[in-house]
Amino acid sequence: INFMASSHQALEISGPSFFSITGNSFTNITNTLQMLKRCKDLTSLMVGTNFKGETIPQDETIDGFEKLQVLTIDDCPLVGQDPLWISNLENLGMLDLSLNQLTGQIPSWIDGLGFLFFLDISSNQLSGNIPTALSKLPMLLSERNAAKLDTRFLELPAFWTPLRQYRTVGAFPSKLCLDNNNFTGVIPPEIGQLKMLDILNLSSNSLTGEIPQEICNLTNLQTLDLSDNQLTGAIPSALSDLHFLSRFDVSNNKLEGEVPSGGQFDSFSNSSYSGNPKLCGPMINNDCNSRPSSASGKRRNNLRPALVIGITAGGLIALILLACFLIARLAYDDHTENVVPLRSRR
Repeated sequence: INFMASSHQALEISGPSFFSITGNSFTNITNTLQMLKRCKDLTSLMVGTNFKGETIPQDETIDGFEKLQVLTIDDCPLVGQDPLWISNLENLGMLDLSLNQLTGQIPSWIDGLGFLFFLDISSNQLSGNIPTALSKLPMLLSERNAAKLDTRFLELPAFWTPLRQYRTVGAFPSKLCLDNNNFTGVIPPEIGQLKMLDILNLSSNSLTGEIPQEICNLTNLQTLDLSDNQLTGAIPSALSDLHFLSRFDVSNNKLEGEVPSGGQFDSFSNSSYSGNPKLCGPMINNDCNSRPSSASGKRRNNLRPALVIGITAGGLIALILLACFLIARLAYDDHTENVVPLRSRR
């Protein structure tokens, strides 16, 4: 706070375009944002790993930031919901709110951010269905739109990992990271419209239904992680046509059938499919031919009750016949005993 207060006038005068205070112990996020919004030339703002346990401000008076392209408020962990004031950041291309404790649903205004191509809201407590609004992000729909991203160099290089730095906003991969939340429902097939998407991570939620065939249209996809959900059905075979796919994980679901082969699928390890006992194929050392088909399995299941009924009925009939035979034998023996003495009297 002392640093921010003493730098207030300097920030207004110098008008920096790149500002980062990540990895400190600053407090009072609301005052910090109210102060920084006066930096009219600010394009990159990174304030993560501060403001521990505070509430993310919902106040619409946090305006300004007209030129902001990059906003990271990650790993704080903040509580609250996705704030409405973010919807006014018309030039925002990258938004990282990961590793917080945000609740509620993905807001419907998300598709109004016309330049957004990088969204990381992983490791929160968000819930509800994945909205189709995400499939309408203009920057992810076509190459023509993606070409509109600012290609100017950042004032300082941004280190997203210890070994990887970026000098322009457009150099970052396009991504949707919704993993480690409480999302439910199906994966919307409309997500297949995001042809410019590089990374899609929906892991560690409670998604159900099948993997939509439309995902096979994401020809630029490099990472697809659907692990730790409740997905059913088969893995679409056309995913093998995604030639840039270098990371694939569908482990710990309820998938079944043959694992696709060819293309990038020949390079994925067994761990990509673990926790799906009904999957088969040479890539996971489980021969599909040695496994009974679901149809034959159903036929056998249908035959079991009939077999039990048949055996039971047959046993009862055998017992009845045996009882009849024994009764008839006893009656015959009694008759014989009565006839013999009569003959002896003659």
